[in-house]
Amino acid sequence: MNICIFAANYLPNVGGIERYTYYLSKELIKMGNTVTVVTNNVVLGESEEVSPEGIKIKRFPCFNFLGGRYPVKKNSPVTKKIYNDLLKEDFDFIIINARFYFHSILGARLAKKKNIPCLTIEHGSTHLSVNNKFFDFLGGIW
Repeated sequence: MNICIFAANYLPNVGGIERYTYYLSKELIKMGNTVTVVTNNVVLGESEEVSPEGIKIKRFPCFNFLGGRYPVKKNSPVTKKIYNDLLKEDFDFIIINARFYFHSILGARLAKKKNIPCLTIEHGSTHLSVNNKFFDFLGGIW
């Protein structure tokens, strides 16, 4: 299978979803699948690369809101190229990590456009907290 995983943040950024996505990708590849991780370029790395394990990584240029905790993709020529490349890929399945990112909506729309199954994995029981009452309130609404 050719699997596409959407994760708003990914390695070398450190966090639970980042590690989860990495280990899931490694195991899926061991099982004979191909894996593309679509993320945001929070760490200002290469926009496209292949990891030593064979994970294809595509990073959208982004605005790093809330110290990089809430990245939002920028519209740019790199963004357009990555999105067009995703449209050309013959993915069999899309996995989305966490529900509350604009990035997640993009993954769901891509699955719908390609008419392929999509699984959203929720990694928490509440919204993202930033320890600010106003922004936490807005996050709860979102």
